[in-house]
Amino acid sequence: MINHYFEFVKSLKTPEKFLLIFWLLGPMIFMSGRFLSDLWLTTIVITFISYSIITKNIFWASFTWIKSLFILIFLFLISSCFSQDTYFCFSETLAWLRFPLFLLAIQVFFKDKKEYCELILLSITLSLIVMLIIGYTEAIFYNKDRLMWPFSNKIPGSYVAKALLPATILFSTVLFSKKISIRITSLLILFFTAYYVFITGERMSFIILITSMMIVFYFSSSKTMKIISPLSVIIILGLIILLLGQSENEIIQGKISRYTSGLFLNLTDVKNSDYWAVWFSGINIFFQNPLTGIGPAYMAEICDSVKNVINQNISCQNHPHNYYIQMLAETGFVGPFALLYFAYSISKFCYVRSLSQVSYFWVIPVIFFFPIAQNGDFFAQTGNIFTWFPLSVAVLCSGKRLFEKT
Repeated sequence: MINHYFEFVKSLKTPEKFLLIFWLLGPMIFMSGRFLSDLWLTTIVITFISYSIITKNIFWASFTWIKSLFILIFLFLISSCFSQDTYFCFSETLAWLRFPLFLLAIQVFFKDKKEYCELILLSITLSLIVMLIIGYTEAIFYNKDRLMWPFSNKIPGSYVAKALLPATILFSTVLFSKKISIRITSLLILFFTAYYVFITGERMSFIILITSMMIVFYFSSSKTMKIISPLSVIIILGLIILLLGQSENEIIQGKISRYTSGLFLNLTDVKNSDYWAVWFSGINIFFQNPLTGIGPAYMAEICDSVKNVINQNISCQNHPHNYYIQMLAETGFVGPFALLYFAYSISKFCYVRSLSQVSYFWVIPVIFFFPIAQNGDFFAQTGNIFTWFPLSVAVLCSGKRLFEKT
């Protein structure tokens, strides 16, 4: 199989080779930090724009999901016009455009052959293995409440659960393979991945990972296993929490409480919840700017100065930690519907293409844009790289029969 990929790469023209290798290095580059990650993505986007201008080829405008993207962009521009700081909101919108342009670039450059998909999935899997080695090293020798390596922030769980999610989807799918060796390998990788994200203390990342696995288990297993498979995951998680709960280590106890009582109280105790306080900050802004919002990415700039008119506990952060509440605050009442339409379009695009093959990459856009999910800033740099990279893989690889020889 390795020889096949070497021959495939050798058969490409020199510019195509460089572009392919540069793209494949992406998951590893993400671990180096924000600057190189953004440089990597922006380079691909500039290459794509230059290619489109030189060749005068814009066939990508006919992609079925592109219309919903145009609606979203148009809404951002309209909202920017009515913002207190039009220039700032315009600039944030233009900066955000890099990410959908990146998705388009990947479809244009690598759409023809399934080897491209197989190679990027191998790259993601290798990055996952490297990340697990780094992560478990930190957990064993420098046990802390929240893990960080190799990043400077507490985002390794987000990197594994989001940026490397295609690998989780792949191994969740082949877990039901007829070959015992593939089953065992997949099971071990999924277990160590899930447990690592668990011990990072990043609750939403863990929920994303586990939910994705359970959805794939449900759709890829036989009729008798459709209920047993997801239930098995829940039972195993319960046993792990129960066993860890017996420990007297304060760090372990702290992590257990984050996933049990801490999570439950944050969701149910509306008055004192950190979650609800942040969500209410966006809702409060929406009530005072219901038509066009305050402008894309502008919430971080003015949240503290906005009067509280909803008589709820409010906590102002850079964003309200939910895409749809952020759209309400920053683009008005139409925003959540425009975003939901985009999420539906890209999910449907992946799902329809996957019907002819055993492919569950459509789970990625469904999970990322689920309305009640806890999200990062819709316009943020690192969060968007971790989101749009796997989205590009999902759109590219849906509908392709992968790893046939394996």
